Amino acid sequence: MTTLSLDWWMHQIYRQTKEFINRPCKETETRLLSLLAEFRAHHEREGLPPKSDEHEHLMDFQ
Repeated sequence: MTTLSLDWWMHQIYRQTKEFINRPCKETETRLLSLLAEFRAHHEREGLPPKSDEHEHLMDFQ
C-alpha cells in the first residue's frame, strides 16, 4: 500500500472543504465527510503519534 503524505491529505481536505463552502449541497458534504473518514482510517492504520510532525521526521529533527 502506498503511504500518502500529510501534505497530500491536507491539500485534498482543503480542496473538498473549499468546494463545500462554494457549493453547500448534500453531494459536496458527502464527498467531504467521505474524505475525512478515509483520512481517519488511514491515520489509524499508519499508527502515527497524534502530534507527529512530518517535516521534522523527514528532516530527522526529532
